[in-house]
Amino acid sequence: MARERPAVAWCAALALCVLLGGCVSSGLEMAEEGRVVRYAGNPGETALTTLKALTEVQTRSTQYGEFVASIGGVTAGTDEFWVFLVNGEMVREGAGTWKSGDADVVEWYLRALPGK
Repeated sequence: MARERPAVAWCAALALCVLLGGCVSSGLEMAEEGRVVRYAGNPGETALTTLKALTEVQTRSTQYGEFVASIGGVTAGTDEFWVFLVNGEMVREGAGTWKSGDADVVEWYLRALPGK
C-alpha cells in the first residue's frame, strides 16, 4: 500500500496542473497543454542546455545546429515548430548558441508553419 501513495499524489498533482492550465516544476512553467514553456535563463548557459536540464527534450541535428522537435513530451507535428523568445523578443541565433544573461526569461512556443 505504501508504494501506491506517491503514484496517487503524482496523479492528483497532474490533474490539478491540467485543471489550472499550467505547471511549474523546478523553475519550468508549462501552459496551454504544454504548447508554451517558460523558465528563467541561467547566466552564461545556452537556452537549450537549460531547457534540457529542466525537462525531456528531443532534437534533430541540422546544418544550422540542433532543432528542437519535442519539449516535455509535446512533439511538433509536421506543420508545427518550436520557436523560442527571450524577454518576449525573437532571438537571431539558435538556442544551442544563445547564452542567457542576468534576469533573462526564455519562452518556447509551439507554432504552426507560416501558411498553415
